Amino acid sequence: MRAFVREQLGAIPLFHGVDPDTYEAMLPLFDCLDVEAAGADIIVEGVLPPFLCILCHGAVSIILGNGLCVAQLATHAAEPHNSY
Repeated sequence: MRAFVREQLGAIPLFHGVDPDTYEAMLPLFDCLDVEAAGADIIVEGVLPPFLCILCHGAVSIILGNGLCVAQLATHAAEPHNSY
């Protein structure tokens, strides 16, 4: 699992240029949350989550408590032939 986390985070621009030792020290602080069910709540408005989410694959909709969708976010592969 750590190899997967290392690879996925390394592809995110936020982590580009981070010192390799710092990057390795950060890896144990991350975990994977695999959500495959459409409509599953990941973070709920008004509730402070115990974690920070970084979307590595797929798409997510930002829906307010009143049901209004205010954004739809999707990841993009670094190489176009890997996009979906």
